[in-house]
Amino acid sequence: MLTKEPFKFAIGSPTNQERTYLCGNGVFIGNDRLVVAHALPIYRQKDYPNYQVRAKGPYVLSCVASGIRISATQQKMVFAKLEDAVKCGELLIGLLAMHGLPLASDDPRTILEWAKEARDGIWEPLKLLAMEHGASFVEPQK
Repeated sequence: MLTKEPFKFAIGSPTNQERTYLCGNGVFIGNDRLVVAHALPIYRQKDYPNYQVRAKGPYVLSCVASGIRISATQQKMVFAKLEDAVKCGELLIGLLAMHGLPLASDDPRTILEWAKEARDGIWEPLKLLAMEHGASFVEPQK
């Protein structure tokens, strides 16, 4: 049985004058609780600076310290079921840690720089692993 817990973490650039936050309920993954599986955010200005997540899916994985959503390059990685997101997240933590991702970093720039350097070796295995656990990949709207 998955237990949802309340969370609140900073999203966006740490250099912004005012920080924005993502709030809601999700399932923390790993002993260090560095990743959380949660429903997609609802971005409405009336919630600013605290954006809420939807009551139900689709679900995504986010790094708690940095506020970065785990995805495959520019594609959004989403799961129809929370259980699938959690199972995939448990495996992805190991894969990303094995490649040196600084999951505990609270600066999103550190993670984005790591992602640029590790892109060729990590993104295909990440996508394959996620697809085995029911992930869909959504292209950004232009």
